Amino acid sequence: MARAVGRPPSRSPLMQPFHRMALVGLLALTSVLRAVPPAAEIKKVFDALDTSHNGAVGLAEWEQASFTLFKAADANHDNFLTRDEIAPGAMSAETFLTADTDQNNKLSIGEYMNLRRAIFRAADINRDDYLVLYEYEIFHLLAQYGWHDRNHNGRLDPSELKAALTRAFEQLDTDHDKILSPAEGDFLSTEHRAEMEKAGAGKVTVDAFIAGYMHLLTG
Repeated sequence: MARAVGRPPSRSPLMQPFHRMALVGLLALTSVLRAVPPAAEIKKVFDALDTSHNGAVGLAEWEQASFTLFKAADANHDNFLTRDEIAPGAMSAETFLTADTDQNNKLSIGEYMNLRRAIFRAADINRDDYLVLYEYEIFHLLAQYGWHDRNHNGRLDPSELKAALTRAFEQLDTDHDKILSPAEGDFLSTEHRAEMEKAGAGKVTVDAFIAGYMHLLTG
């Protein structure tokens, strides 16, 4: 009989670096992967994660939310997640196989939490051990459009981030006019869009899109 789990397991060394598949796995297990959510929805989920209400999500908050997701998805309460317990579209088969390090076709709480910690590490772009709203926004972009971890360090380096944002912009710009309209960029908060428009003389071009996010990240 599996032992009861009442709190997140203690932190253990991270698994091998995750890239796009790990970011996809960050989406709630009870939700189906879809287009980048609108700004209001991103903010709502971010605020729910930010239980200390300080405008940033620390690792402890992240782990508690991850543990809650695991327990909600664990339908038979055996402290494992099978493929059947994970909602269709919520986690790719590749992610599941990579997270399942003992290859028993189910995820233990430890395996799942290792995955989530690796995702936190990747999403924490400025490496300050917190996620803020613009990092969470970027996460949703990369979960949808992917990124290439060229040096396999499990983190987004500046050149990798710029390449990923360029790729995302190209996909978001559905009318191919090289400008991200409010409708095309409805995932952007008002403040973040203003930062980009400032960089682009009132327009969110690909250069302004990247410059706006880089300015937010570096101050």
